Amino acid sequence: MGRETSRVRAALPHQADVLQWASKRGQIALFLQMRLGKTLVAIRWAKKRLAGKPDPVLIVAPKPTWEAWEDECEAEQVVLMPLDGPVKERHLVAQEELDSLGPTWFITNYEGLFERKPRGVKSKKPWPSGLAVFPWSVVILDESTKIRMPKSQTSQVACAELARAKSKAILTGLPNPEGSLDYFQQFKFLYGRFLGCTNWFQFRSRYYEQFGYDWNPKPGTLPLIRTRVDRQAYVLTRKQAGLGERKIYERRYVDLPEHVRAAMAEAERDFAIGDCETKWIPVVQNWLSQLTGGRGPHAEFHHDAKLDELVDLLTGELKKEPTVVWFWFNDQLRAADERLRAAGVSTVRLHGGVGRELRKERLRLCRQGKRRVALVQLRLGRFGLNYSFASTAIYFSNGYEHEIRAQSEDRIVHLQKKDPLLYVDLVARDSIDKDILDSLGSKAASAAVFRSKIIAKLKARIATRAPNGGRVGGS
Repeated sequence: MGRETSRVRAALPHQADVLQWASKRGQIALFLQMRLGKTLVAIRWAKKRLAGKPDPVLIVAPKPTWEAWEDECEAEQVVLMPLDGPVKERHLVAQEELDSLGPTWFITNYEGLFERKPRGVKSKKPWPSGLAVFPWSVVILDESTKIRMPKSQTSQVACAELARAKSKAILTGLPNPEGSLDYFQQFKFLYGRFLGCTNWFQFRSRYYEQFGYDWNPKPGTLPLIRTRVDRQAYVLTRKQAGLGERKIYERRYVDLPEHVRAAMAEAERDFAIGDCETKWIPVVQNWLSQLTGGRGPHAEFHHDAKLDELVDLLTGELKKEPTVVWFWFNDQLRAADERLRAAGVSTVRLHGGVGRELRKERLRLCRQGKRRVALVQLRLGRFGLNYSFASTAIYFSNGYEHEIRAQSEDRIVHLQKKDPLLYVDLVARDSIDKDILDSLGSKAASAAVFRSKIIAKLKARIATRAPNGGRVGGS
């Protein structure tokens, strides 16, 4: 008789190397670039630390990354419980699950680590939530640069409370987006100290000197930090992992405000938004894409869900990477330009209103390294111009033709380029964004077939809202 065994995915060669390094440690820092499999490594490391015991594990991660964690946990046969909603309720949910011998792995975001101080409390310290003070066996901080600022509530609570866990991990693709001072709080969370210092201000005073408002490393500081980071962290780029010219895809999911979700439901159900009505599904498509992107003709439904994630990416994990950001709507492109410039990101805008010579001049600035991010309208960017100064592309919004997506992806390809190519899609949960991406995955041969697939998905969702099987609009 054969014995039933579960199928476990084989780790990629570079993941196997990282796992071998991590398995010997109770505290790990994984500084692996996006899409190198940090999540899988962290899950398998945590399972090894638990050694089969049902001890509680907490993963702290920004919400746009939760789907990736849920998918990886499912593949690794780990039951993961999302903890969302009011902060005080999250701890109660976790406690109830543990009391009923339910899932022992939980995921929350950084905002779930602290709450408002009780009335009458005058302490200047942040007030930790129930989740933060819970005796976790393993704690994993994804995108750990969220704790790099010593005065932030997130950093103070993580280093004071979550650091009590027996085993701890920090994960990020870029651990020092603002400079070498960013390392301190992350390593303090793991080890309680870094380079002999127990607090950030002591570290700054010992290893840096002030010039005006800036603090610069003293002679010898950077080599010392590099040596310590190499000893205490696993650092790996996509190029070092030997991924070559591979295309790598990532999705980052965002939550839309409730009033925007209500407007989307109305548009799908009644073919109306505000004072506007239609009988045509393509018009509804446009409305829905404008709503997910946060900008469009209906100002009462403007929001910053995708803009916030775009800024976080380009000032965080992708801060040092030249990038092309693609947009279907110019209103979204202009809003992104304003937000990114305010955040100190150098940009150029390329859309139909920019003349040919000016487009060439702006791209020349990107190739010379004088501008880092090109914001491009998809209809314009699909033809002719060379965007190979970048190896990363972010899709803020997608068009409705497979051909446009394929051609825009190829704009960052170059015959002499050896770097892997990263494509990141910003996706509003449970929206037309996913319909479009699912259709893109089918590689439809023509624009008509591609668009018909999106319309079919939209019609199916509308049918669930139409009363008594009522008629839905034309295509």
